[in-house]
Amino acid sequence: MFTKRNLLLLIITGFGLLTLGLGSWGLTESSEARYAEISREMLLSKDYLHPTLLGIKHYHKPPITYYMTTLGYRIFGINEFGARFFLSVALLIQLILVYKIGNLLFRDKKAAAASAIIYVSMPLVLVSTRDLTTDAYLTLFMIWAVFFILNYWKKCKIRDLYWFYIMVGIGVLTKGPAMLLPIGLFFFAWKIFKKTPIKITGHSFLAGSLALLISSSWFVAVMIEDPKVLQYFINEQIIHRATGAGDMHRSKPFWYYLLYAPLVGFPWFPVIIGMFIKNKFQLSKEHSEIKALSVTALLIFIAYSSVSSKLIMYVLPMYPFLALTGGYLYVNASEKWLKWIRSGLIIYGALLILSILLLNYIPAFNFNMPLSILLAVVFLGAMLVIVKSPKIVKAEQGLLLSIVTTLGLALAFTLFASHNPLQIKTFKDIVAFAKSEKEGGIDHFMTYDMLLPSVAFYLDQEVITIVDNTQKVDRETQFQHSEAYKNTLIDLTNEKEQLHLLQLLQNKKYIFLFQVKDSIPPVLKEPVKALGHSKVFGRYILYY
Repeated sequence: MFTKRNLLLLIITGFGLLTLGLGSWGLTESSEARYAEISREMLLSKDYLHPTLLGIKHYHKPPITYYMTTLGYRIFGINEFGARFFLSVALLIQLILVYKIGNLLFRDKKAAAASAIIYVSMPLVLVSTRDLTTDAYLTLFMIWAVFFILNYWKKCKIRDLYWFYIMVGIGVLTKGPAMLLPIGLFFFAWKIFKKTPIKITGHSFLAGSLALLISSSWFVAVMIEDPKVLQYFINEQIIHRATGAGDMHRSKPFWYYLLYAPLVGFPWFPVIIGMFIKNKFQLSKEHSEIKALSVTALLIFIAYSSVSSKLIMYVLPMYPFLALTGGYLYVNASEKWLKWIRSGLIIYGALLILSILLLNYIPAFNFNMPLSILLAVVFLGAMLVIVKSPKIVKAEQGLLLSIVTTLGLALAFTLFASHNPLQIKTFKDIVAFAKSEKEGGIDHFMTYDMLLPSVAFYLDQEVITIVDNTQKVDRETQFQHSEAYKNTLIDLTNEKEQLHLLQLLQNKKYIFLFQVKDSIPPVLKEPVKALGHSKVFGRYILYY
């Protein structure tokens, strides 16, 4: 069944369904909104060298993600769909590459197809395409680089060596040195298990120089204007993130990924581990490729567990290697294993269908009942067709069930997110309400001790951030060459800036957004009272 034509049709259909409703929910704080707003400001300013966030230079990441997002804006407009579209394209290319790598390593189209299906069926992979961050693009360039270097090792075509280094360079321009870790660990595992010597040729130096030129281009261009950027990036974005993540509320215990990595890789993560343990003795005698892939995944897991800063998306580069291992193991699994996997996926799908229906009866959530019932019926119908069809063998049933559950999960999230803005932490509805109440326009939208890029995105104008606690709102202003930013970043602990705020408040076209738990500071009590109206949105309160 998994012919080249059918696979292409499946990928195109899946791509269409995954982009269905992609712009139907608002940008989520804080990461997605941050990347979307930086890209919006970049597009409007036409300054593609200096990323800014709410008007202040923001050198946390190199610019490839911003470039991809601005391209989405140019095609689809400045909106959520435009911000997320190329994430889906990145996933599409990743699936093709995983298939090609599987076919190259295993010389088995079934194992290659199984690898691609297993990869896209992992929830973390889906999340990476529904939430704008650097991780989906980083993983794309990592997989692309692995494909080219394997092609070079297998077929000895020099052009593949150059393409490998080009992808490494672009990957560094996506998330800095984070690109080098999984690639380096893959090299280590491959060389150990394949027992192949490392050959350094003239082309290696030329291609490596090309990678260095590409990866350093943006950094050098920025440093020419301000040499402090290099020291900042090394100290703050590499060393401090690895050792002092507690300051950024990202510090997690060593076992963090041990708990959450299987959950975001469910149901395949535990299945692959189980099949690997079952076949470890056979694998120890043959298939050094599988050992290299599985050890690479393990080393990435250990490496990211060892650093202080942990977000679940950081381990995304582990999953392509895990999926390739799983694809090979799956097509070589016993009938007993295939039966267990098939039964597990049927139970998993049934639980998803039940969850979709039950969400309609949970008071804390809003759900579209007709659409959720339709989704559940279609979901159930597809599962029954797969299970009951005599033309589909058991091995293919498991993979097709995995595809259906993946698409069902993606569409259920779309349905949920588009109806529950407060639960996914988007401020789109709050800004829409504020604009409707201030029909004459809003001169000053002010947030108190909160950095909210999505407010600026939806308001399409500058937002004033009032800072009373610098630990909550830490802006890096050392790269600003003027004090113009103080018009939109006001520190209440500074008496001069307090006076500037009071001058701004003489205009009645202002709005305040607080967290409900925050006390209104004395200097703002009269201006807040003068507004006369307020509305609570979950944990936030809007004074207008």
